[in-house]
Amino acid sequence: MFPIRVERDGNALLFTRVDNGERQSIVWPAGYSARLLSGRAELVAPDGDVVARERDVINDLGGTEGDNGEIVLCFDFASKPVVDHAP
Repeated sequence: MFPIRVERDGNALLFTRVDNGERQSIVWPAGYSARLLSGRAELVAPDGDVVARERDVINDLGGTEGDNGEIVLCFDFASKPVVDHAP
């Protein structure tokens, strides 16, 4: 799957495709959540570990495309995505 960049619009966590700049709807596995901490958005795994922060790029995700164009991610809790952290 294509790399996605973590972004924020107000209080909403968004994902943008790096290859074309378009927003991408992502369905994360159960237990993943988003939060704002010190004004920066974070994607959090079920165990509380921060997976990615605003402006980070997430690579090597696997999933399938839903009927409405959203990507439904398929991976187990033990296999977290690869993240290129923003400075």
